[in-house]
Amino acid sequence: MIMDYIENIIQLGTIFVLLLLCLFGYIESRRKIWLHASIFFLGDLLSSYFWTAYSMPYQRHTDYDRGEKNESVYDAGNSEESGGSSS
Repeated sequence: MIMDYIENIIQLGTIFVLLLLCLFGYIESRRKIWLHASIFFLGDLLSSYFWTAYSMPYQRHTDYDRGEKNESVYDAGNSEESGGSSS
């Protein structure tokens, strides 16, 4: 799960750098190929950003769905070890 976060952040950073390089290339030469590449990387950046924003909270909920117990998510008073009631 941590590797997914790291991979998503590195991907966002790389795409952002490539987008900036394409924009600077377009400003210098005014060739349309740089503009098309900038639009492509902008779309890719938005796609990666929304995927990262979607997957981060989703990862926390999938641990719950798989039945894995994460003490930071659960209330300690409701656990079976502390004598709490379970239904």
